[in-house]
Amino acid sequence: MNPEAQHVWVVTVTYGNRLSFVKTVVEAVLKMGVGRIVLVDNGCPATVREGLSALQAAWPEQLLIVHQEENLGSAGGYAVGIQTAYEGGAEFLWLLDDDNRPVSEALDRLLAAYRLLGTHPRNVLVGFRPSRKNQQKAVFKGHRIEHVSNTFLGFHIRQLSALLPRKKQLGPLPAPPLFPLIAIDYAPYGGLFLHRSWVERAGLPDHRLYLYADDYEYTRRLVEAGARLYLCAPAIIEDLDDSWHVQPNKSFPWVDPTIDIERLYYAIRNRAWLEKHYLTHRSVFLLNGAIFLGALCLVSLLREKNPRFTWQRMQTIWQALQDGWQGKLGRLRLASGS
Repeated sequence: MNPEAQHVWVVTVTYGNRLSFVKTVVEAVLKMGVGRIVLVDNGCPATVREGLSALQAAWPEQLLIVHQEENLGSAGGYAVGIQTAYEGGAEFLWLLDDDNRPVSEALDRLLAAYRLLGTHPRNVLVGFRPSRKNQQKAVFKGHRIEHVSNTFLGFHIRQLSALLPRKKQLGPLPAPPLFPLIAIDYAPYGGLFLHRSWVERAGLPDHRLYLYADDYEYTRRLVEAGARLYLCAPAIIEDLDDSWHVQPNKSFPWVDPTIDIERLYYAIRNRAWLEKHYLTHRSVFLLNGAIFLGALCLVSLLREKNPRFTWQRMQTIWQALQDGWQGKLGRLRLASGS
């Protein structure tokens, strides 16, 4: 077991009834010899809390559970977890979603990459999650994960092919990756590995974002504060559960009637708020918006064949866009309608 692992504290956040995922992740990282795990209970129901308490009783020294009476969202939950680990004396923080199971050698490979880069706190790493298409393209094809200004909900006209329907899933992954360590511009929380000094230099996730795009904003803030962010392909992290917006068989999730409307609202509102921050050419942004919203309407009408649904969904999207541009953040009550 790598003695350096003792300097690493895992931070993870759970909500609802995801106890089976949490147990799998906790057991996986404990086998790696991490110093401690900070598990934020983000307003879980009483029955789940009983299971979490049993988990803590099994590893009383290694597992610290921080209970929150209400769900603070991913931004608030990770802010609490990071602050707790920092105050507890963690030298390195390794952020994992409650369904991120690292492979057995993932932490050793992160630590090895950190040494390879010169053991400088400026270097921030993120483990490779094969379920993420952009990460696959980065490590196997060298496609940089880059921040692009003037996008509209992540769309830019130079990426017009992204609006086309996905004909097939990616096949089996080749091995080994051609780009084992590649610089990137942003990353998700899940797999993020950073030195404690970043809490002092860049602060905590912005709790006002509540859900979605908060990890984008946080890692962009790290980079803007001087971090060198790298995707570490050998440190593989398996996703036990797919997020609604990255499921491979779902194109245009914004107009999928099965998507939870509250999640949709926060995803769009927060992205709009961020994109306004990085706006440099208004005309390009408006062109991207016109193309993207037009495609959404067309897809919805063709796929659902329900003009009323399309109208209601576009109303929700428009409300979220307006709130984002006006800076109405935090946990807000949605207007009636879907």
